[in-house]
Amino acid sequence: PVVSQTRATTVSHNTGLAFQLGDRVRHHRFGEGVVVNYEGQGPQAQIIVRFAKEGTKRLVLELAKLEKSH
Repeated sequence: PVVSQTRATTVSHNTGLAFQLGDRVRHHRFGEGVVVNYEGQGPQAQIIVRFAKEGTKRLVLELAKLEKSH
């Protein structure tokens, strides 16, 4: 039998700020982007963001200092 695993769609770090797939975010260097994926858990999780001008970047969540955009 094939076992499928579902992946949570929320990633957070030690500040309690959570990002969901599809969230618009802002990075101080790369500008505006959209969360497209993530890997891992906790502060060392990697968040993958597609930025409008810089392309897709893989960032360590704890170090990325991302802010949610509105």
